[in-house]
Amino acid sequence: MSPCIAAAAGAGESEPTRVRATPTMSVFTPPVCPEKPTTSTRIVYCSRPAGDVREHSGLFRRVDPRLGPVNSLRQLRGGWVEIVVAALITALSLQAGLSGRIPVASVVVDLAALAAVLLTLRWLRIGIAAALAVSVLLLTVDPVSAGVSTYLLMLPALTAIRRDKIPLAVIVTAINVGVGWITSFRLAGDQADPFGIVLTWLVLYAIIWGIGLGMRAASRNEAARLAARYRRQQLELALELHDSVCRDLSMLVMQAEAANHSGTASPEQLESLAERARSANQAVREVARLLGGANRNTVPEISLESALKSGTHELRSLGFTVQARAALVGELAPGVDTAAGRILQEALHNVAKHGSAQAPCLVTVERTADALEMMVSNLPGRGGTGSPTRLGLRAMKERASTLGGSVHSKEVDGMWICEVVLPMPSRAQTPAN
Repeated sequence: MSPCIAAAAGAGESEPTRVRATPTMSVFTPPVCPEKPTTSTRIVYCSRPAGDVREHSGLFRRVDPRLGPVNSLRQLRGGWVEIVVAALITALSLQAGLSGRIPVASVVVDLAALAAVLLTLRWLRIGIAAALAVSVLLLTVDPVSAGVSTYLLMLPALTAIRRDKIPLAVIVTAINVGVGWITSFRLAGDQADPFGIVLTWLVLYAIIWGIGLGMRAASRNEAARLAARYRRQQLELALELHDSVCRDLSMLVMQAEAANHSGTASPEQLESLAERARSANQAVREVARLLGGANRNTVPEISLESALKSGTHELRSLGFTVQARAALVGELAPGVDTAAGRILQEALHNVAKHGSAQAPCLVTVERTADALEMMVSNLPGRGGTGSPTRLGLRAMKERASTLGGSVHSKEVDGMWICEVVLPMPSRAQTPAN
């Protein structure tokens, strides 16, 4: 078990909150999902289907495998078209009923159809069942009493289409078109125009289907956008955890193992372990704060020079021999300096985590006319140096890609080599001091 996945902090505080994480910290399955953030956090393993997406703020209540994250309240608010149309049609019916132009029975049937429409917005199947019951009722009453209910009963089909319940929409459409035809023929009597009646109802439901399919497409696009934003937020959080908690806890474990194997620990080693423990404790507290919705851009930035110094120091404290050569001409742009520092820090951490101390670790940093080039090579230890699917290497590649650069990691002649290229502005474009 990686030390970054099992940790506890805040002794003597409130009961720790259990935070779930996948074993590989995959960015496609959310690495963390707190129930309630506190200052004390424990991370444990759990499994979760890749499609089961939830957001901490409660925006997503459930996940539709086709539409993505779905919010019940958002679905209700999405029924504003049905509500407005139903309200207008019912208002006309009430006005006609109060003025005596239509019988009271027509108003009652229209109100029953309105109730079915409203039920459909909250409970789709129940509402559709009620709408079909009203449709059957229309076949048993005087066609004059049908009022505008046949038009109201078109709206449940719109709701079903919008929610991607196409089979239900087809059933509602087929039954209501038939009821509309029969009612219209009964109402027209001997003067009925069969072609006109059939065409009218087909056109009306074609319009309903066109509107419904358009709304369904808009809902899918919104779900895809929200899901993409959610995955991006999860990746950012995973990178924050990797850059703080995982690295500090991994180094703490490795230094503790080195001290245990040596049999003796110098005061410097003990002080280093204590400092790592304090840093890890603070990091776990920071995780709880991040999960509580605080600003995530809190991991201290590190320059290329600082990353080289701290990384080589950590490797040497673990018994590695490090041969470093840095040839930089002039200062680096802040964005390039920070990205290079993070990438080199991760590369050297991977050497400590996966490499062997039986051969020197070679670090080369060189600035050319148009690029910053870095190379880290080491002898792989047990378990190798990871693969491109690991989160650390993924983070390195993403940071490089934001600047138009690249990261390549491969094994050559028994040595693991990580090569980094970051584009640099030409010296002619660099402001003079």
